[in-house]
Formats: sequence, structure tokens, C-alpha cells
Amino acid sequence: MSDKMEFLDLMERAETQRQARRNFIRLCGGAAAMTGGLSLLAACDDDDDDGPFP
Repeated sequence: MSDKMEFLDLMERAETQRQARRNFIRLCGGAAAMTGGLSLLAACDDDDDDGPFP
């Protein structure tokens, strides 16, 4: 009986760690998408300088 309880506790801890990793990866993906979107918006500037460049 004790071995079964230890095994179940181990599996529960493993599932908790797996879910934490998934949440972290999801958070990193969202941050990367947001950074890319903000970079794209920053690059789309209204830069209409038609003067000669040195």
C-alpha cells in the first residue's frame, strides 16, 4: 500500500511540474509574440524625409 501511495505522489508531483513548464512556455511564447508585434509597430514609422542623406 505504501508503494502505491508513493507512486501516486510521485506522479502527482510530476504532473504539477509538467503543468508549470507548460505555463512557462506559453508565457514565453506570448511575450515573444508581443515583442515581435511591438517591434513591427515601432518600425512602421511615418518617416517621410525626402531630403538627401550624407
